[in-house]
Formats: sequence, C-alpha cells, structure tokens
Amino acid sequence: MIPNIHNISQYFHKNINTQRILFFLAFMTFGIGDGLTGALLMSMKGIHAESNIPFRYLFDTYGLAGFMTVKLTFTAMILIAVFIIYRQSNGRCYWMTTGWLAALFIGGIMAITANLQAVMDLAYMSPVSIIALYLIMTFIFVQAGDLVDRKKPILFFNKLRSILPLNHST
Repeated sequence: MIPNIHNISQYFHKNINTQRILFFLAFMTFGIGDGLTGALLMSMKGIHAESNIPFRYLFDTYGLAGFMTVKLTFTAMILIAVFIIYRQSNGRCYWMTTGWLAALFIGGIMAITANLQAVMDLAYMSPVSIIALYLIMTFIFVQAGDLVDRKKPILFFNKLRSILPLNHST
C-alpha cells in the first residue's frame, strides 16, 4: 500500500517545527558528533589531546562505550532541561529555547570541526575560544529569542528612542 503523500505532508507540517529539528541536530552534533570525534582524537593523538579533563578520565578508564554513554547522557539531560523549561512556560519561551538549541547545534559543529582538524594535524580553534564563542552565541540567541517571545522592545531600545531624534515632526 502506498502512503498518501498529502497525509505525510500534513503530518510533517503539523508536527515538525524548527525547535524539534534543532533539538535533533543539537543531539547529533553536540552529543554524538562531538563524542565520536573526541574519542577519535584521543585514540589517535592520546588522551591529553582532549581538553576536558573529566572526559579524558572517562575515555581512559571506561573506553569508548563508557565515554559515549556519559557524553550522550549529559547531552540528553541538557536537552531534557530545555524541553522542561519550554513546557513549563506553556510555549511562551519558544524562540528563547530555539535560540539556545541553535547555539548548542553550532557549538557542536565547532567542536566537531576542531576535533577533526586536530586529528588531521591542521590548525584548529582552541577549546577556550570555542567555549567563549559558544557562550556569546548563547547569550545573543537567547536574548533575541526572548525579545521575539515578549513581542515588545527591550529597555536598551527604549533608551535609544529617547536619546536619538527619530521623530522628525516638530
């Protein structure tokens, strides 16, 4: 039996949204991708190639399976916390949580890229730079999402309006 394309299209239009896609992508990049490329980096360059000391210990002591279990559990806990925050707000912080998921997804991509570049002996972004950039992106994306969710200007823009002569009527 061939499924009705219209029904499939309606299902995706109704149930798949930006937040769910970013939830999946954040898990894939920050959880699986960063975990596997980090394990590859440690197995090829030694455990000291990883900058995260607890993850170094996990990989050295429990191997790939223990390392990936903890990495995926940690990622799942972070994502579940975001889901709980969203559900507790009754959908009022949709764009704020979407911004956070976008930052986590981009942070995962940066970590994967740095791990693979280190494995290939290419110049790579330092872990401190990646974390700093991730925190800056998180702040900006979450604040922008909060601004959209509240649908009103933030205090900074109100002050700008009072300082700048935007009203040209005299």
